[in-house]
Amino acid sequence: MAWIAQDDGESYANGNSISGLNGGSNWGGAWSVAGAGTKDIVNTPTLQGGLCFRLVKTNTEPEALRAFTAVTSGIVSFMCRTDNNTTDAMGFGFVETATVRFYFFIDNNIIGTFGDSHFCMSNGASFTDLGVFAVNTNYTIVIDFDNATDQFRVSLNGGSSFSGYSAYVAAATNIDSIRFRVIAEGASTVNYYFDDIKAGAVLTTAATVTQPQSISGGATIGGSMNL
Repeated sequence: MAWIAQDDGESYANGNSISGLNGGSNWGGAWSVAGAGTKDIVNTPTLQGGLCFRLVKTNTEPEALRAFTAVTSGIVSFMCRTDNNTTDAMGFGFVETATVRFYFFIDNNIIGTFGDSHFCMSNGASFTDLGVFAVNTNYTIVIDFDNATDQFRVSLNGGSSFSGYSAYVAAATNIDSIRFRVIAEGASTVNYYFDDIKAGAVLTTAATVTQPQSISGGATIGGSMNL
C-alpha cells in the first residue's frame, strides 16, 4: 500500500514535546497539542521502534492532532498501548475541518460502560464494544472509513479481521486529521502511547489487508459523550 502520510516518531529525540514536531512524510503540517498534561516523545516502551508518542493523564485531558491530505475514503493505522486500566480513556477522533466524525477508544468504563479494559468505537451517540485489551500490550489498530456511506469499521489486529460497520457522528465530505485525546476521571497517573501513524486513501480491499470478518462478542449501547 502507498500511504499518503506516515510518522513513526523516529526522526525525533527522547523528551521532545510533541507540539510543533514535523517529522514523518506527507502530512499537512506539524503536530499541534491542547489541554494540560504531558505530551512528549519517549524511548520506552517499544511499540515499533526506538521512540513513540506519549500522552500522560494526571486528572488532565492532553491531546495531540495532526492533519493529512483530505480523503473521502481510506484507512488510518496506528499502534497503541496503555500501562494502566484505571477509570479513564484515550479517544482517537477522526476529523473533518475541526469536527470529529467518528471515534475509537481505549476505554476504562467511562465512555462505553462495558467495564474496565475495553476497546470500543462510537458514532457519538452509541458505543460498540470491541473486546478486552491487556495493559502493557501493543495493538495495531486499522480503521477503514468511507464518506460515501458515512460508515467506518475497526480492526484491533492489524487488519486480519474487522468489526461490523458503524455510522459517523454526521455526514462527512472529507477526513483530514487524526486526534488523540485522553478523557480523564480521577487523579491516577496513566500513560497512553501511540506510534507508527499512517493514513492511506484506499479501502481495505487492498491486498495488504484481508477481507473483513465480524469480531464476535461485541455489544452496542446508547449514551452520550464529548471528545
